[in-house]
Formats: sequence, structure tokens, C-alpha cells
Amino acid sequence: TPPTRDSPTAAARHMRSTLLLLVALGASAQGVDSPIHTAVQENDVEAIKRHLKGGADQNAIHPGSGQTPLMMAVLMGKEKVVEYLLSKEAQADVTIPEKDGYTPMHGAGFQGRAKIARMLIDNGIDPNSIHADGFTPIHRACWGRDVRHAETVRVFLEAGVPWDFAAKNGQTPLAMCKQRGHPMAVKALEEWREKWESLEKKRRRAARTALPEELRSAAGRSGSESRSSSGSSGSRSKTRSRASGCLTSAAHPGRSFVR
Repeated sequence: TPPTRDSPTAAARHMRSTLLLLVALGASAQGVDSPIHTAVQENDVEAIKRHLKGGADQNAIHPGSGQTPLMMAVLMGKEKVVEYLLSKEAQADVTIPEKDGYTPMHGAGFQGRAKIARMLIDNGIDPNSIHADGFTPIHRACWGRDVRHAETVRVFLEAGVPWDFAAKNGQTPLAMCKQRGHPMAVKALEEWREKWESLEKKRRRAARTALPEELRSAAGRSGSESRSSSGSSGSRSKTRSRASGCLTSAAHPGRSFVR
């Protein structure tokens, strides 16, 4: 049967076509670039400053790609330009998407721009933003196979992006990296998963340890009674049930203490 729109194959084709559009950085209407976009391509921060002082729009839309100077700089990896456009002096709008709706954070993921992704995050831009296609920036980074994409995955993880977030089609970043055959990104995600699981175990252990003494004693007595006698009275059974409920609740904060 043909793949559905939400199948991995359809998603891969969609992302591939989108990537081809994004990397067509030299595309323009009849080859016409605005002066500020030309300065971005030349990585000329001083020229950008002059254009802005002369009245140029820091959020000017490129006639062909639909990209702002910031979006173009992100995709092209012009780190100094990105740093300047994010400054208080330039105050570029980080929310303006290019013609297909992709914002700078998604662009950083697509192109594997780890340093730029960190800059954007440090400037308060949400690394968990979800595009209309159901993918987040970390999914974009998982699409690439270069070292820089694995580094970008790590940046997103360190920023608190969930390692197991499922996209609209059900794919997690780890599943996508495995499908794409990107061992470095797979390693980064698996290491993060192990770290998270270890921390979760420690948190649960700490929660049990933090139980009041009388609750720990009640839980201990309940365990002893259960081992020594299976024919307990109804009242003892209720006591054990309550003690057990307390212990379970403490291991899962947010639930009521007694069931």
C-alpha cells in the first residue's frame, strides 16, 4: 500500500523537499538581493550596521527565499551576523518564518548549527516549538547525518528538550536518528536517556527515604505481616493497604498520599 502522509517514508520525503528549499540560499527573484541580505551572505557585520543606520529594515524579507536577514544568517551559519542581529542594537524579530513557515530555531536544527541554536536559546527562543508538520527543532537536527547535527541534538537536550518527544507521526528523535543511520546522534540520545532514567531512579529512592518514620515503620510492619501470615484479619489487611498506598504515593509525587 502507498505510504500515508504520516508514515516515516512520507515524512522523510516531506522533510527532504523542505530541506532542499531551505538550502537554496542563493535563490532570489531574478537574482536581486537587498543590500542587507547581500551583507549577510558576505558575513559583513559592519555593512549590516551601516545599512540599518541608513534606514534598512532588519526584518526585510528576501524576494526569493522569503527569509529575513536573521533566518538567512542562521541557515548559512553566519554566527557573527546572528549574534549581532540578536543584539539589543539590531533587535531582529525571531518569530518571523520563511515562506514555508520555518522559524530560525527550526533552521538551526535543519542545518545543524549548534552554536547558533545555543545563541537562540540564550536569547529566550523556545527550542520546543512545533511546526505545522508536527516536528520540533530536535527532529530537524536528527534528519541530518553530519557531526554538526549530532552536536545540535546535544544542545537541544541540554536545553531541556525532551529526548522522547513524539512528533505528529509518532516518531521520536531517537527513532528518527536510527532510521537515518546517524550513530553519533543515536549515541547522544541514548546517553541522555540513560542519564534521565538514572536520575529518575534516584528521585524515587529519595522520595521513599523522605517518608516520615511512622509511615516507613507502618510499611515495614505491613511487609513483615504479609510474609509471616497469609490469613490476616480484615482490619490488618486494611492497615497494610493504607501503608502500601502511602509508600506508592510518595514514589510518585503529585498523587494523593492515601488511596
